[in-house]
Amino acid sequence: MPSPLNFVRLMIISFSLTCALPSVAAEINKDDLDAQKELLQLRIDSGRELLQKDIEAQWKRLDAIDKRIDDQVNRVSDIGNAVDRFTAISGWISILITVLLASGGLVGYFSVVAKAKREAKETASNWFAENEKELRAKIDSLHSHARDNINHSVQSVQDSATEAQAVIERTQKTIGLMQSDTSPNPDNDKDTKTLLRRTDELKDIPENNYSFDDWNTRAFAAYKAGKLEEATLYWEKATKVPTASLVNSAQAIFNQAFTLGQMGKTEEEIVLYDQLIDTYADDNTPALREQVAKAMGNKAVLLGEMEKNEEAIALCDQLIATYADDKTPALRNLVAQARFNKAVTLGKMEKNEEEIALYDQLIATYADDKTPALRNLVAQAMSNKAVTLGKMEKNEEAIALYNQLIATYADDKTPALRNLVAQAMFNKAVTLGKMEKNEEEIALYDQLIATYADDKTPALRELVAKAISNKAVTLGKMEKNEEAIALYDQLIATYADDKTPALREQVAQAMFNKTVRLRKMEKKEEEIALYDQLIATYADDKTPALRELVAKAMSNKAVTLGKMEKNEEAIALYDQLIATYADDKTPALRELVAKTMNGKGFSHLLLAKKNWTNRDLALDYLTWAKESLQGCLKRKPQWGMALGNLAYVQWLLGKPQAVEQAFHNALAAGENGGEMLYKGTLDDIAQHSIPEDIGFRELVDRLWAEYQGNRPSNT
Repeated sequence: MPSPLNFVRLMIISFSLTCALPSVAAEINKDDLDAQKELLQLRIDSGRELLQKDIEAQWKRLDAIDKRIDDQVNRVSDIGNAVDRFTAISGWISILITVLLASGGLVGYFSVVAKAKREAKETASNWFAENEKELRAKIDSLHSHARDNINHSVQSVQDSATEAQAVIERTQKTIGLMQSDTSPNPDNDKDTKTLLRRTDELKDIPENNYSFDDWNTRAFAAYKAGKLEEATLYWEKATKVPTASLVNSAQAIFNQAFTLGQMGKTEEEIVLYDQLIDTYADDNTPALREQVAKAMGNKAVLLGEMEKNEEAIALCDQLIATYADDKTPALRNLVAQARFNKAVTLGKMEKNEEEIALYDQLIATYADDKTPALRNLVAQAMSNKAVTLGKMEKNEEAIALYNQLIATYADDKTPALRNLVAQAMFNKAVTLGKMEKNEEEIALYDQLIATYADDKTPALRELVAKAISNKAVTLGKMEKNEEAIALYDQLIATYADDKTPALREQVAQAMFNKTVRLRKMEKKEEEIALYDQLIATYADDKTPALRELVAKAMSNKAVTLGKMEKNEEAIALYDQLIATYADDKTPALRELVAKTMNGKGFSHLLLAKKNWTNRDLALDYLTWAKESLQGCLKRKPQWGMALGNLAYVQWLLGKPQAVEQAFHNALAAGENGGEMLYKGTLDDIAQHSIPEDIGFRELVDRLWAEYQGNRPSNT
């Protein structure tokens, strides 16, 4: 039970609160309070946006006051609960007191709110009045800056898309009939960067939202960057975009097929060409007809490369029959290209008359057409026809056609036609050389060199180098060795630093040809020094032509060392050559290794004769010679030179019973037999003569006489 003292305290508090209530109510009239509240609310609403932050701060303060009021209510509630345990009357009194107290707290709450809002409004209004102009200027500036940035960004993206589309259109023109410009140059680098920049912008778009153009752009970016696998993947995705047009899909399939071909995936390339042809062959839309014709043309070329010549010709005929009457420039070009390709295939099949007839038809049909592509094709047809006439030994007709080509296109500055004119001059000079018109040949080489010497086009630089080389060769044939060597030196000095594979080969060939001239002039030391330079320069080059030249240089150097009676050095070089190239499957190198074995065997034979008085050493040399010559004949069984040398070794080994038939076979051999072998053997017998040579000479003379008597008469 509570103590009497506590009860008395409670009663005093209740009485005090009851007395205070009328005074509070008297100070604040309810109607006045409502009117003030409405007025204040209207004023606050008018400045809400500018004063929002300040109002929020004031509300935080009011929240704190609410919490304090709640605490007071709780305390009063606790007192009420304690009084309720004594009497019901005191409970009702405490409840009444609590209600009255809460009402008084609310009156105080609204008074504080009104005052706070009044102060906040006045402060905000004053601040806004003072800073209004500055704020509005800043807001306008921010709006303008934001608008400029947005416009700039939009324009930048639009410009990037436009630039990328221009690059795509340029590149698309290079993805044509079996040709594409993939050579590195500044324009290619710039175009690649443009497409890659656009690709970076596309990364902000989810791939499932990509349009055809988006996938196409990524495909071209990958293509220009040399990422062909990615390019084919993106073009495949482009064809699957539901909104892609038929023309766009066909173009993407063609690009994908062509790129697969560049990757060496010929079978997959043909499958896609077939897909394109089967899907769109019956569509008469001009752009689709062009795609189908291009696919047919490319497939025909591929079939020709695969030696499926009959299928290639049949497809060319189908293309020509289908589109021959179409006047669309693109299709006219494709029909003309199909005729040209068919003629080339007929030439491969050695059907020269049919080939020439088709070239004539092409020339007659398009000779007056000014379209660059058709002008190029007509000139190429004239050039090819002239080459075929040369193969048929119709040299006068070939030269007449070269003259016509040169006269027709000499003033044309188009790179393709400049190349064809230069090639025609070169081919005409070669033909004059075949006809042994050396002076005219050299004069034409001089004209070609003077005309194109300063041209930096790779094809023309190569042609000029070949003209210099051929002129030097012709001068050599005319025994003008000094002039020939001077020309080789000019070629080497001009192109020595050029890294182009074709020109590296020209320089190496010039060095080799110069050694031949030095040998003719008996300048063996200079000859060997140049062999050493050639070998050191190109020994590590894996290009087949250069590997062959290095091997030939080693072989010729060994032969020259033998002539200088440095047979031990020669044999060491032969061994090096055999070790280096013995496993090479290239026909030219296989034959060179065989000849090297013959050279090594012959060097051992000469060492045996030179050391004949040392019978054991001589026998060793002859045994080694026999092994090398037998190794040679395994590679070239019917080579007269090796057969003759083996017969000589067997004679010196004291096995005359095998010699007669062996040398008879050597004379009858198709390569290096007959008179060449007979005269060569006499020269060999004369070196380091020994008594045994007398009997061998008698045998050789007798077999040679028999061989001459048994040969069919030429009359």
